[in-house]
Amino acid sequence: MAGPQDPPGAARRSSGWIAGVVGALIIIVVIVLIARTRSESDPPGPPAPDRTALEIVSEPAGATVVRADDGGVLGVTPFDISLPKSNAEVPVFVRLKGYQERRVTLPLFSQSGRVDVGLIAIGAEAPAPPKPPPKNWVP
Repeated sequence: MAGPQDPPGAARRSSGWIAGVVGALIIIVVIVLIARTRSESDPPGPPAPDRTALEIVSEPAGATVVRADDGGVLGVTPFDISLPKSNAEVPVFVRLKGYQERRVTLPLFSQSGRVDVGLIAIGAEAPAPPKPPPKNWVP
């Protein structure tokens, strides 16, 4: 109710503003309820296939990873790739100018993994194989 010092019509403007805010809130609630009902009634899409997330790292970095079967470039190390999970392995070549090409396989059976590739400079000797464990060694 307007007091003696309020200008004429102030009470009507206040109640009109309040009515506008309440109306806007009602509209927002109705829109949210309609959107929720539609999203719940939509049939779900096909389930996403299981994926294998691989991190491929080379030493030195910057090597190109190429599929052995079709020559398609997968990326440049270090990089991450996600492929469909399976019991198979994907053979790839890891190439870097000045280094010997390496053939490695990417395992697709685990949820995630890291593949480290050590590159050997052309003309350099290959590192010595690791020494066998002692005869009494138990893993």
